[in-house]
Amino acid sequence: MNQVHKELEKMFIKAYVSKCGREGFPLWWSGAEVVFEKCPKKRFLFDLVTFSYCKDPISLILTTRKIDGKLDFSNTPDINAPFIYSRDIGPNVLEDTLELIAKNPSYYIDKELESIYEKQGYKQEETQSRGLMRLFRRPSISSAKRREIQRDILRGLLLEMLRSLCIDDPSKKPKILSYKPLYFLVIIDLTNKRFYECLGKKSIESRVHERYVFENKDLLETIERTIKLWEGGSVK
Repeated sequence: MNQVHKELEKMFIKAYVSKCGREGFPLWWSGAEVVFEKCPKKRFLFDLVTFSYCKDPISLILTTRKIDGKLDFSNTPDINAPFIYSRDIGPNVLEDTLELIAKNPSYYIDKELESIYEKQGYKQEETQSRGLMRLFRRPSISSAKRREIQRDILRGLLLEMLRSLCIDDPSKKPKILSYKPLYFLVIIDLTNKRFYECLGKKSIESRVHERYVFENKDLLETIERTIKLWEGGSVK
Protein backbone atom coordinates (compact mmCIF):
# COMPACT_ATOMS: atom_id res chain seq x y z
CA MET A 1 0.00 0.00 0.00
CA ASN A 2 1.56 3.29 -1.02
CA GLN A 3 1.55 6.62 0.79
CA VAL A 4 -1.50 7.88 -1.08
CA HIS A 5 -3.58 4.97 0.19
CA LYS A 6 -2.38 5.45 3.75
CA GLU A 7 -3.50 9.05 3.68
CA LEU A 8 -6.88 8.11 2.26
CA GLU A 9 -7.61 5.89 5.25
CA LYS A 10 -7.77 8.84 7.61
CA MET A 11 -11.30 10.10 6.97
CA PHE A 12 -14.65 8.53 6.10
CA ILE A 13 -18.10 9.92 5.43
CA LYS A 14 -20.39 8.02 7.77
CA ALA A 15 -23.07 5.99 6.06
CA TYR A 16 -26.14 4.18 7.27
CA VAL A 17 -26.62 1.09 5.14
CA SER A 18 -30.02 0.41 6.69
CA LYS A 19 -31.15 3.74 5.25
CA CYS A 20 -29.73 2.96 1.82
CA GLY A 21 -32.06 0.03 1.26
CA ARG A 22 -30.28 -1.04 -1.90
CA GLU A 23 -29.34 -4.39 -3.38
CA GLY A 24 -25.68 -4.78 -4.19
CA PHE A 25 -22.20 -4.89 -2.68
CA PRO A 26 -20.89 -2.10 -0.39
CA LEU A 27 -17.47 -0.62 -1.16
CA TRP A 28 -15.44 2.22 0.30
CA TRP A 29 -14.67 4.52 -2.65
CA SER A 30 -11.78 6.97 -2.50
CA GLY A 31 -12.47 10.64 -2.98
CA ALA A 32 -11.50 14.02 -1.61
CA GLU A 33 -13.13 16.90 0.21
CA VAL A 34 -12.14 20.02 -1.72
CA VAL A 35 -12.53 23.69 -0.87
CA PHE A 36 -11.74 26.34 -3.48
CA GLU A 37 -10.08 29.67 -2.78
CA LYS A 38 -12.93 31.64 -4.38
CA CYS A 39 -15.66 30.04 -2.24
CA PRO A 40 -14.10 28.99 1.09
CA LYS A 41 -17.46 28.26 2.73
CA LYS A 42 -18.41 25.54 0.25
CA ARG A 43 -17.10 21.97 0.41
CA PHE A 44 -17.20 19.55 -2.49
CA LEU A 45 -16.84 15.79 -2.77
CA PHE A 46 -14.68 14.73 -5.71
CA ASP A 47 -14.68 11.12 -6.90
CA LEU A 48 -11.02 10.22 -7.41
CA VAL A 49 -11.59 6.61 -8.50
CA THR A 50 -13.73 7.20 -11.56
CA PHE A 51 -11.62 10.05 -12.89
CA SER A 52 -8.29 8.31 -12.25
CA TYR A 53 -9.43 5.26 -14.24
CA CYS A 54 -11.38 6.97 -17.02
CA LYS A 55 -9.08 9.97 -17.53
CA ASP A 56 -12.08 11.83 -18.87
CA PRO A 57 -12.12 15.47 -17.68
CA ILE A 58 -15.91 15.66 -17.96
CA SER A 59 -16.26 12.73 -15.56
CA LEU A 60 -14.48 14.76 -12.89
CA ILE A 61 -17.15 17.46 -13.07
CA LEU A 62 -20.19 15.22 -13.48
CA THR A 63 -19.34 12.97 -10.50
CA THR A 64 -18.73 15.85 -8.09
CA ARG A 65 -21.20 16.72 -5.32
CA LYS A 66 -21.54 19.54 -2.85
CA ILE A 67 -21.01 18.19 0.67
CA ASP A 68 -24.06 18.45 2.89
CA GLY A 69 -23.28 20.21 6.16
CA LYS A 70 -25.26 17.55 8.01
CA LEU A 71 -22.89 14.73 7.05
CA ASP A 72 -20.82 13.13 9.80
CA PHE A 73 -17.19 12.11 9.43
CA SER A 74 -15.09 9.50 11.18
CA ASN A 75 -11.44 8.47 11.35
CA THR A 76 -12.42 4.81 11.07
CA PRO A 77 -14.87 3.00 8.77
CA ASP A 78 -18.16 2.31 10.51
CA ILE A 79 -19.08 -0.39 7.98
CA ASN A 80 -16.98 -3.45 7.21
CA ALA A 81 -16.41 -3.37 3.44
CA PRO A 82 -13.46 -3.53 1.01
CA PHE A 83 -11.79 -0.49 -0.51
CA ILE A 84 -11.51 0.72 -4.08
CA TYR A 85 -8.41 2.88 -4.35
CA SER A 86 -7.85 5.63 -6.85
CA ARG A 87 -4.73 5.77 -8.92
CA ASP A 88 -2.23 8.46 -8.01
CA ILE A 89 -3.99 11.81 -8.14
CA GLY A 90 -3.80 15.00 -6.12
CA PRO A 91 -4.90 18.64 -5.95
CA ASN A 92 -2.59 19.75 -8.77
CA VAL A 93 -4.21 17.26 -11.15
CA LEU A 94 -7.67 18.51 -10.19
CA GLU A 95 -6.70 22.14 -10.72
CA ASP A 96 -5.13 21.41 -14.12
CA THR A 97 -8.13 19.38 -15.28
CA LEU A 98 -10.69 21.97 -14.21
CA GLU A 99 -8.66 24.67 -15.93
CA LEU A 100 -8.70 22.72 -19.20
CA ILE A 101 -12.48 22.34 -19.08
CA ALA A 102 -13.10 25.99 -18.15
CA LYS A 103 -10.90 27.23 -21.02
CA ASN A 104 -12.50 25.10 -23.72
CA PRO A 105 -15.86 23.63 -22.63
CA SER A 106 -17.10 23.19 -26.22
CA TYR A 107 -14.25 20.81 -27.05
CA TYR A 108 -15.01 18.54 -24.10
CA ILE A 109 -18.76 18.70 -24.66
CA ASP A 110 -18.35 17.54 -28.27
CA LYS A 111 -15.91 14.84 -27.17
CA GLU A 112 -18.35 13.61 -24.53
CA LEU A 113 -21.26 13.44 -26.96
CA GLU A 114 -19.22 11.60 -29.57
CA SER A 115 -18.27 9.09 -26.90
CA ILE A 116 -21.94 8.57 -26.03
CA TYR A 117 -22.89 8.06 -29.67
CA GLU A 118 -20.03 5.66 -30.31
CA LYS A 119 -20.60 3.48 -27.23
CA GLN A 120 -24.36 3.34 -27.51
CA GLY A 121 -24.52 2.77 -31.25
CA TYR A 122 -25.97 6.05 -32.41
CA LYS A 123 -28.37 5.64 -35.34
CA GLN A 124 -29.72 8.23 -37.67
CA GLU A 125 -33.28 8.11 -36.34
CA GLU A 126 -32.97 6.49 -32.93
CA THR A 127 -30.58 6.70 -30.02
CA GLN A 128 -31.10 4.84 -26.75
CA SER A 129 -29.65 6.87 -23.91
CA ARG A 130 -29.73 5.74 -20.30
CA GLY A 131 -27.60 7.78 -18.00
CA LEU A 132 -26.37 11.25 -18.69
CA MET A 133 -29.52 12.35 -20.54
CA ARG A 134 -32.46 10.97 -22.49
CA LEU A 135 -32.92 11.95 -26.09
CA PHE A 136 -36.20 13.31 -27.35
CA ARG A 137 -37.90 10.62 -29.39
CA ARG A 138 -40.66 12.53 -31.16
CA PRO A 139 -40.65 11.62 -34.87
CA SER A 140 -40.76 15.34 -35.73
CA ILE A 141 -37.27 15.84 -34.26
CA SER A 142 -34.49 14.96 -36.68
CA SER A 143 -31.33 13.22 -35.54
CA ALA A 144 -29.35 16.42 -36.20
CA LYS A 145 -31.78 18.39 -34.05
CA ARG A 146 -31.48 15.81 -31.29
CA ARG A 147 -27.71 16.22 -31.31
CA GLU A 148 -28.12 19.98 -31.04
CA ILE A 149 -30.56 19.64 -28.14
CA GLN A 150 -28.24 17.25 -26.34
CA ARG A 151 -25.31 19.56 -26.84
CA ASP A 152 -27.24 22.52 -25.41
CA ILE A 153 -28.34 20.48 -22.40
CA LEU A 154 -24.82 19.25 -21.67
CA ARG A 155 -23.33 22.70 -22.16
CA GLY A 156 -25.82 24.24 -19.75
CA LEU A 157 -25.18 21.50 -17.20
CA LEU A 158 -21.41 21.80 -17.48
CA LEU A 159 -21.33 25.60 -17.20
CA GLU A 160 -23.70 25.52 -14.24
CA MET A 161 -21.51 22.97 -12.45
CA LEU A 162 -18.41 25.07 -13.12
CA ARG A 163 -20.18 28.08 -11.65
CA SER A 164 -21.20 26.06 -8.59
CA LEU A 165 -17.49 25.31 -8.09
CA CYS A 166 -16.84 29.08 -8.30
CA ILE A 167 -15.05 28.62 -11.62
CA ASP A 168 -16.43 31.45 -13.73
CA ASP A 169 -13.31 33.03 -15.21
CA PRO A 170 -11.56 30.76 -17.75
CA SER A 171 -8.51 33.04 -17.76
CA LYS A 172 -7.74 32.20 -14.13
CA LYS A 173 -6.64 28.79 -12.94
CA PRO A 174 -8.84 27.36 -10.15
CA LYS A 175 -7.02 27.35 -6.82
CA ILE A 176 -7.68 24.70 -4.20
CA LEU A 177 -7.60 26.06 -0.66
CA SER A 178 -8.09 22.72 1.11
CA TYR A 179 -7.75 19.11 -0.07
CA LYS A 180 -8.60 16.24 2.28
CA PRO A 181 -8.54 12.64 1.01
CA LEU A 182 -11.45 10.55 2.26
CA TYR A 183 -13.63 7.53 1.56
CA PHE A 184 -17.37 7.44 0.91
CA LEU A 185 -19.57 4.35 0.75
CA VAL A 186 -21.04 3.15 -2.52
CA ILE A 187 -23.23 0.15 -3.26
CA ILE A 188 -22.72 -1.51 -6.62
CA ASP A 189 -25.17 -3.95 -8.16
CA LEU A 190 -23.12 -5.74 -10.80
CA THR A 191 -26.05 -7.81 -12.07
CA ASN A 192 -28.34 -4.88 -12.83
CA LYS A 193 -25.56 -2.35 -13.38
CA ARG A 194 -26.62 0.06 -10.67
CA PHE A 195 -24.41 2.44 -8.70
CA TYR A 196 -25.55 4.07 -5.44
CA GLU A 197 -23.79 6.62 -3.26
CA CYS A 198 -24.56 6.29 0.46
CA LEU A 199 -23.90 9.68 2.02
CA GLY A 200 -25.12 9.75 5.60
CA LYS A 201 -28.76 8.67 5.54
CA LYS A 202 -29.18 9.41 1.83
CA SER A 203 -28.96 6.85 -0.95
CA ILE A 204 -28.47 8.36 -4.38
CA GLU A 205 -28.51 6.37 -7.60
CA SER A 206 -25.88 7.88 -9.89
CA ARG A 207 -26.64 7.34 -13.56
CA VAL A 208 -23.44 9.17 -14.44
CA HIS A 209 -21.39 6.69 -12.41
CA GLU A 210 -23.25 3.81 -14.02
CA ARG A 211 -22.11 4.96 -17.43
CA TYR A 212 -18.48 5.57 -16.51
CA VAL A 213 -17.97 2.61 -14.16
CA PHE A 214 -19.68 -0.13 -16.13
CA GLU A 215 -18.17 0.95 -19.45
CA ASN A 216 -14.60 1.04 -18.15
CA LYS A 217 -13.20 -2.47 -18.41
CA ASP A 218 -10.19 -1.81 -16.18
CA LEU A 219 -12.22 -0.29 -13.34
CA LEU A 220 -14.92 -2.93 -13.60
CA GLU A 221 -12.33 -5.72 -13.38
CA THR A 222 -10.81 -4.05 -10.32
CA ILE A 223 -14.22 -3.97 -8.64
CA GLU A 224 -15.01 -7.58 -9.51
CA ARG A 225 -11.59 -8.76 -8.32
CA THR A 226 -11.93 -6.84 -5.05
CA ILE A 227 -15.33 -8.35 -4.35
CA LYS A 228 -14.14 -11.89 -5.13
CA LEU A 229 -11.13 -11.53 -2.82
CA TRP A 230 -13.34 -10.13 -0.07
CA GLU A 231 -15.75 -13.04 -0.38
CA GLY A 232 -12.86 -15.52 -0.32
CA GLY A 233 -13.13 -16.57 -3.93
CA SER A 234 -10.30 -17.21 -6.36
CA VAL A 235 -9.23 -14.57 -8.83
CA LYS A 236 -7.90 -15.52 -12.25
